[in-house]
Amino acid sequence: MPLLPHSLPPLLLLWLWPEAIKSQTIWAAEQYDEQGSRGSLEVGKFADLVILDKNPLTVDPMAIKEIKVVETIKEGKTIYRAE
Repeated sequence: MPLLPHSLPPLLLLWLWPEAIKSQTIWAAEQYDEQGSRGSLEVGKFADLVILDKNPLTVDPMAIKEIKVVETIKEGKTIYRAE
């Protein structure tokens, strides 16, 4: 039976989070050969990002599921803003 994320020890979750974020940003851009225009925040790249109400790298790992999206920006334009 595979381990589910909520069953992993908190210290292991803290170690895995930076890698999980890279898998959805930098590494995803590389997979689609879009690292020149996406994947990280740099001058000249599309500003695709999500603003969260808490930092997933500093909250208790068991509280990550409680983090709310404040705003979503795609190609420099807001496409979602929490009320």
